[in-house]
Amino acid sequence: MPTRPPSYPTFEPRTGFTKTPAGGRGPGADSKVAAAYAPMSPRKVAVRPEGVKIIAILATTHAVLTLLWLVACAVMVLAPGKPADPTIAIAKSDGFLFTWTLGTSLVSFALAMLLLFAATALLSMQSWARRGMMLWAMAWIFLNVAGVVVNVKYLYPLMGKTSAEHATLARAAGLFSGIVLGVAWPIAMIALLQTKKFKHAFTQAASAQAVL
Repeated sequence: MPTRPPSYPTFEPRTGFTKTPAGGRGPGADSKVAAAYAPMSPRKVAVRPEGVKIIAILATTHAVLTLLWLVACAVMVLAPGKPADPTIAIAKSDGFLFTWTLGTSLVSFALAMLLLFAATALLSMQSWARRGMMLWAMAWIFLNVAGVVVNVKYLYPLMGKTSAEHATLARAAGLFSGIVLGVAWPIAMIALLQTKKFKHAFTQAASAQAVL
């Protein structure tokens, strides 16, 4: 007598289960597995222009040299006795020039510190660094233009009475540093930081996760 083949229950795969850390299975683990193997979203990276690095290095050098010079001038002006530098000696002997020298030295010290911190932050493309550098540049231009006017009107005539040769050298050095380092250099910095390329780079860096 023919026999029927054995019947087996239909297999239906179950979903929503995966291995747990202990080797068992638990509901809702498929979503965790999918998340674990999902492709990672790429990190947003901003590229630092080469010009930013050059400006930061020049600005840091300028700030450090300015601070060293201000410390040396403060020691000569505040120390008792007559300074060896004739320019400092004249500035120390005149009431207006003495007050002007101390006041501008304090302002220059604060601006040099601002420049130093802003130049350091510029390397990491922090948004405030660009604004800080431009603020320093505008204040430095104003301070140096005022310094050239005061020197021409008050300091150089007094120096001419003591030593004409030293007055000529001091006038040439003062005008050169005032025009080149005090006006031309910060104007060039403002022009570079205001270019479309630099603005776009800082805009990207503001929302980026890393800066290269």
